[in-house]
Amino acid sequence: MNATQWPKDFVLTQEKKDYAISNGIDSGKLESFWDDFHDWCLSKGAKYKDWDAAFRMRVRKAREWGLFQGVKHERKTEKKVTAGFDNLQRALNILSNMGQDKFESFCRQAHLSDHDRECVLFSYNGGPRKVRELSKSMLKEA
Repeated sequence: MNATQWPKDFVLTQEKKDYAISNGIDSGKLESFWDDFHDWCLSKGAKYKDWDAAFRMRVRKAREWGLFQGVKHERKTEKKVTAGFDNLQRALNILSNMGQDKFESFCRQAHLSDHDRECVLFSYNGGPRKVRELSKSMLKEA
């Protein structure tokens, strides 16, 4: 079986809806999810051997990424906040241990905002006391 682009008869059936909903896709966002999947596949020229399997995989990825979910999405947001603080701490450690070049590279890769970058630099330049203050404020906000 050869991989093909989006088949004309590949539609959002009740079976696909049930699978998506049972795997965390909000029923109110299901049409949007399907449109997003369809447009992504067309825009990338995606080719699959098994389109049903591709759809199921996309549903699982959406759940993992916290996309197209309802109330359950709040937990994912809390994890993102904690991850953001982890990135700040990691940036501070890199700056302390490896220097400015590695720090700048990490900031770009971690998509740290200018504000977060400045907080890390301020703490670093302020010495251990400022590092402790930043750490305490990060823990309070988490």
